[in-house]
Amino acid sequence: MSATEGKYTGLWLHHGDWEGKEFSHELAEYHHDEHPGAVGATEMRHAVVERDGAEIAVWVPAHWSDEQARQALESNFW
Repeated sequence: MSATEGKYTGLWLHHGDWEGKEFSHELAEYHHDEHPGAVGATEMRHAVVERDGAEIAVWVPAHWSDEQARQALESNFW
């Protein structure tokens, strides 16, 4: 069993240590505290957006629309 099995996994599209990397979490939406005690937590959500006919799983701030997530993926595609 892999470490990501049964979890929400996707490309992290927000600043911080996980930017551009694959990230997994048990919940599809949660408060991510990149540096505890620094600036507070950011509510993040798992989303699936389409790019060139393929569905790509991503993690984005919860207040972003699916369209904003798609635009971020296209402008920052690693």
